[in-house]
Amino acid sequence: MSEMMLELTLSFSSIDLVTITLTNRSPISIPFTSPLTKEDWEDMQWYIESYPVQYAADVDDSRADRIVAKLKVWGQGLFQAVFGDRSADRLFNEFQDAEGEGRQITIAASQPEILRLPWELLCDPNGTYLVHEQPRIAIRRQLAGAGGGRKPVEVKPKAQLRLLMVVSRPDGVGFLDPRSEGQAVLKAIDQTAPGRVVVEFLRPATLTKLVERLENRKLPAIDIVHFDGHGTFATNGEAGAGKHDDGLSKGSQSQGMGYLLFEDEDENSKKKLISAEELGEALNRQKVSLMAEGVTSTP
Repeated sequence: MSEMMLELTLSFSSIDLVTITLTNRSPISIPFTSPLTKEDWEDMQWYIESYPVQYAADVDDSRADRIVAKLKVWGQGLFQAVFGDRSADRLFNEFQDAEGEGRQITIAASQPEILRLPWELLCDPNGTYLVHEQPRIAIRRQLAGAGGGRKPVEVKPKAQLRLLMVVSRPDGVGFLDPRSEGQAVLKAIDQTAPGRVVVEFLRPATLTKLVERLENRKLPAIDIVHFDGHGTFATNGEAGAGKHDDGLSKGSQSQGMGYLLFEDEDENSKKKLISAEELGEALNRQKVSLMAEGVTSTP
């Protein structure tokens, strides 16, 4: 077992029920309750989106320090929520004790309330953050049902990867420096993988152009797609009335669904909300190994 990919899957059929499956073991289902409060979410959003761009003299470093102190608490709370049950704990211990590379925890869900939880902070109360384990434990999210039940496309090692940057800047959604995210990505590549990643930019940043580029067999295949732009979250109370300026009625949106703001195919200056489901369908079977996002929340 140590020589193969060992995967521990947390599948959420609803926001309050999780089924835990370990490779070659019988699954177990247990109740789930998110440990994060409304205040926790507000702190997390402020720390990620507002604090890094505060350059004035009144930067609230004390609040940031308090939030940093909460990170391990949040991670331990998430760990207890899924592995606090004795049978779940036994599965985790078997997973954790496995030797060799390739251990992976997959969060499989369709509910935004589950997918947006900070799973990367998972922390064993008797140990450390799971991402600090040796060998490393990878943590990934999977939009349940996006693959239609088909076997995932096998990713083969390559000497050089191709990264497609999708920099979306529609009007009316707040200013984002179009250089900040891209420069950080390029710097990281130069420092860690010089000469091993070819970067290209998608223009205009529309979903149609993205699909056309991925399906263009005359050009080199894309391995990584990085979306740099705004995102929004339609809560239950927002669904039902009114229209966005992209022409989509709020009633047509899934309740509680997350959206990325691409540019509109017909009018690039306008935004077009693309749901996680729609994006998943567009990327299905496109053989993209990684979809990365640098997203700023938009009310």
